Amino acid sequence: MPPHRAPISAEFIDSDLDESQHEASVNSGLSSEESVSQARHTDCDTLFDQIIGTPTTKGKSKAKSKPRKLHGGATQTAKANATSKVRDVIDLNDEENATKKALALVTYNLAIFSASEHTKELKKWNGKNTFMKLDNNKPFDTWKAQLLVRINKILLPEKLDFNHYEVNFMIARISTALMAISCEEEYEDMLERLGKTKNPVCTILVQELRQTSSLKKREKENEPEGDEADHTRDDEHKSKKQRKSKPPKNSDISTANIPHNENIKSLHERWMCHKKPGCLSDHCFVNPNDGSHLFLDMHILMFGEPLWCANAELKGPTIAMLDTQPNHHLFNAISNNQLGQLSLLLEHHQRGNSTGSATAPVINFNIPAEFIQIFRPPAAPTATPLATAAAAAPATPIQPLTPPVFLPSGTLIPADRVPGPALSLDDFCKTYLLTDGVRMKLYNNGYSGSHTFQYAEWKDLKLDAGLKAGEIVQLKHAISLWSILCGL
Repeated sequence: MPPHRAPISAEFIDSDLDESQHEASVNSGLSSEESVSQARHTDCDTLFDQIIGTPTTKGKSKAKSKPRKLHGGATQTAKANATSKVRDVIDLNDEENATKKALALVTYNLAIFSASEHTKELKKWNGKNTFMKLDNNKPFDTWKAQLLVRINKILLPEKLDFNHYEVNFMIARISTALMAISCEEEYEDMLERLGKTKNPVCTILVQELRQTSSLKKREKENEPEGDEADHTRDDEHKSKKQRKSKPPKNSDISTANIPHNENIKSLHERWMCHKKPGCLSDHCFVNPNDGSHLFLDMHILMFGEPLWCANAELKGPTIAMLDTQPNHHLFNAISNNQLGQLSLLLEHHQRGNSTGSATAPVINFNIPAEFIQIFRPPAAPTATPLATAAAAAPATPIQPLTPPVFLPSGTLIPADRVPGPALSLDDFCKTYLLTDGVRMKLYNNGYSGSHTFQYAEWKDLKLDAGLKAGEIVQLKHAISLWSILCGL
């Protein structure tokens, strides 16, 4: 009976295989892969010979003197079992080495171009460069998500979607032409090409697409179906509605417009139309004579609000401003009994318009009779009485034109004019269309209203207020309209 042998561990097999591989690669001129394969098969034979007790060359004489008595079938079975075990260990090691060799870290060099670069020539495109590193066993969704992170960091798009970009790859010396990456199959093809290189490095070209009809069609295909799409559209619609109906902040309203806004609110509340249904406007002035409605839209309220304020100053209380309509052509349908008192400013304008339509001056030319005689033929004898009568007629004197007199004055109001109606500074600037720059300079220098203009001088405004030439012209024009000519 053969002596009992201890079981051979996997570590022992690996160490023997490594030594045999080294000897095979040194003693033979074969390649590394062929030498490893040949060495492993040789080691297999040696190991199962040791297991079944087959004599080596050193023990041939001993084996001849004491032959082993083993049945042929048992020897073959033991040899086959030992060979299968050793080869299973070798195959397991080969699979582990193949797995280590297949797993690799891939470097992706990214070149990202925005949609604005499409308007330029290809040579003048200017993109942003970056990189990312991923293992080659990552799925396509993970690779796509990491790519979108880099795109969002560089381009900052409003909506981040992979369908908004055209992605291509290129591998040096493997795939020199640009290949598209848009699905799982194309991604696997790229990884397969990278597996052929020792150092896996890939160039990724990302181009942002324009908002075209084809792109919108692709987005519509990728939209969620059913209730999710309805909820998404409802949320977008609500956000748009909220942005449109956002009221202005109090800080956005100018301080000069705050009292006007309050007056318009009061007019809204006073002239709220209660004839519903039947009236198309929310705010109407009801004519007390025939009950007809005059629509008060925002344009009429904003235009007529200063005139309502002028009525309030003449009448006194706020109720007079709200109940009495201003004298304006928009309210011509209302009887004169319901109109407010004519303001001094409006009287002055009407007086100026009436004087402008007066008859033109008559100019008489007086030509001496001696000058006419030069072009006249000799008079007939019977014309003596007529010539005497013509000579006896008196000549019409020439009426000279009197030019307008402008009296020089250093004050804001000319010497031939008197101040107009008293107005606040805001009302004066708004009525005569002065800019905010003029109003602020007058306000900062203590001018609170039109009653202070008659004591001010132009040189003070130039030096102290710092009015520019154009602003001085604006103020002169406004004062000429506001002041009243003497004698009218």
